[in-house]
Formats: sequence, C-alpha cells, structure tokens
Amino acid sequence: METMPNGRMKLKIKKFFLLNIATALFLLISFSVNALTMKEKIQQDLSKIGLNDKIILETEDLYIEYFESDFSILDEEVKDKIEKLLKRDERNFYLSEILLNHYSMSKELSEDKNSKRNIQKYFDLYKKYSFYDYLKYYYENLSPSYNKSIYQKMKQEYSGTIFEKIARIWEKSVEKEIEKTGLTEEESRLIEEIFVEIDKKEIQEQFRLSEEEIFNLKLEIQLVKIENYFYKKEYEKGIDYYLSIANVEKENLKKYALLNQEVMWFVVASNVGNLETFEKAKEKINKLEALEIYRKIKY
Repeated sequence: METMPNGRMKLKIKKFFLLNIATALFLLISFSVNALTMKEKIQQDLSKIGLNDKIILETEDLYIEYFESDFSILDEEVKDKIEKLLKRDERNFYLSEILLNHYSMSKELSEDKNSKRNIQKYFDLYKKYSFYDYLKYYYENLSPSYNKSIYQKMKQEYSGTIFEKIARIWEKSVEKEIEKTGLTEEESRLIEEIFVEIDKKEIQEQFRLSEEEIFNLKLEIQLVKIENYFYKKEYEKGIDYYLSIANVEKENLKKYALLNQEVMWFVVASNVGNLETFEKAKEKINKLEALEIYRKIKY
C-alpha cells in the first residue's frame, strides 16, 4: 500500500482541522447572531415551570397577539379565556402580565369599576411567580400600592448594571419629572450608555432579554430623549431624532409594542406646531406621514 509523504500528510491534517475550525466558528456565529425571541422565551420559561405544551402554545399566541395590538383592552371573550387559563395554573406569569396591562388600561379609561382591585390581584400574582425582578419593578408603578421608593430599591439591587441606569430613567419618566425639569447632563449621558449596552449580547444573555423586550425598552428610552428635547424647546432636534429612529426594519418587530410606537408618533406630531415657520412644520408633517407607523394609525 502506498503511503503519503509526511509533508503532504501534515498539510492534509492541517487543512482538515482548519476546515473544521472554520465550520465550528460559522455555526457559532450563526446561532449567536439570532437574539432570543419572545416566543422562545415563553416556551423555555413555562417549560421550566412544567406547563404542558398546549398551554404553552396558547400562552405564546395570546401574549404576542396582545402586545402586537394597538389597543390594550382585551375583548371580553379573550379576557375570560385568559383568566380561565390562568386559573388552571396561577404560575403562568405571562398571562398575569397580560391581565395586569389590560386592567391598568381599563382603569385609565374608567371602563371597569373593579380595575384597581384586579390590577393589584394580577400584579401580586406576577410578582410571586415571574422570574424577572427588573420587570416586577417596572410593573409596580401600575399597582395601587405603588411607592416611588421602589426605584431606590431597584438601583440598589441592580447596582453597577444597565438596570441601575434604567431605574433612574424609569423613575424620572413615571414621576413625570421630564416635563417639569428635563434631564440632567448625567441622565442624558446614562441614556446614551443604555443604548450602547442594551445591544451587547452579554447583557442580553445576563438578563435573558428577548429581541422584542429590547425593542420596547429602547422605545421607552427614546421617548424620554425626545421629551427632553421638547422640554428644552429644541423641537426640530426632537422631531429629527424621531425621524431617524422611527422606521422599524425587522418584520417581527414592526407590530410589537404597537401602542407605544403610535404614542411616540403622536407625541412628536403634536409638537410640530412649535416649529419656527409654517414651511418647516409642513416639511416635518410630510415626513411624519410618510412613515410606515402612520399608515397603521391612519387605517
């Protein structure tokens, strides 16, 4: 049998290993590029609890459908379905989250006399079973037992992390301090740091942030930045900043947190009248009405 010379053998082995290393790196990059989706997160979390596949699939569909809606009050039939499903296993904190949001909006619109009691009920359930403490702080501002000291606790618990910075911005937003005092230079710097850090894969993995949650967090922080421009009477800067970030490229995010996207459009559009000239206002309105989100609002 003919043997391969040592030089050729070594070269072939080297090529084999290089090819396998390249393949492994390609696979690693391919799998790591895709962020965790909300459906994947729900499936993984509820599987840990031990819920069956049928309930998990129903929860995924109900959750995505709710947060892709531009109106946060459920149809009575859907609400009853969610409440019945939650009674089967109260540990399903994703359903508690939907109902917490529903009753909160219902209270805002004064459509349900029992909303206050139900908000507390579903917040307590969410707080008891959710895996995510930062979201418990987020939702506590909806609770009748809300106290602004929660943000101090959040800053202490998440000291040195992105959520310590987010806590400072949430507090300012919830307490409606931006329209009264605007942001300090330090708070404006924190916002820019949040935008950088939230896109880091290690941060996303540390807090198990889904792609949709990252998108919604950015929306909320972007709105704070826009409101600060308007507080400083820098109306054109605020409108131009919004126009630079308004179009959503990824298909799975175009409808997510749709209500928040629409609210941001209305906040910006309502400030066009503050521009210096009619010509500038007309130019900005034309650009705002050319956005994809406007077509959703219009129709």
